[in-house]
Amino acid sequence: MLTVDLERCDAYAEPERHRILLAEYTDLNNKFIRDGGLEFRGRCRSILGKLGFDAEAIDKRVDFLSGGTRDLTYVALRCALIDMLYTEKPPICFDESFAHQDNARAKSMMKAIKALSAYGQQSFIFTCREREAGLAKDVSATSEVFKLSTLEEEII
Repeated sequence: MLTVDLERCDAYAEPERHRILLAEYTDLNNKFIRDGGLEFRGRCRSILGKLGFDAEAIDKRVDFLSGGTRDLTYVALRCALIDMLYTEKPPICFDESFAHQDNARAKSMMKAIKALSAYGQQSFIFTCREREAGLAKDVSATSEVFKLSTLEEEII
């Protein structure tokens, strides 16, 4: 892995060091392309587009985004990674992944998750809110909701 400590090394002031770093970067970039990195980038862009992001928003840094939009970005990234890394898809667990979403965006996420099920992707959504159960039922009548406990029940 290429690590550069810019405080200790001014690569531009040292031509040989600059050449070495450029060669290392070129090797890493070639590995990225050879290992499907551009395809992965395309898949991420596709998933983000389906979640309602426009092309300009996709190219911005994540810390530019609101907390809810950042959560959506991480969901899309996780889905793209699973799609790229596995032929037999493991289930995806979403734990409070909708907590910062308004109803419209949460419903869009549910639709995207449902669309993934057509490709064999199983998903589990964990939440303490009733809203997500209702949204899941709105998006897919075959969604199953299991209530594990309530505050009134004693947990053993």
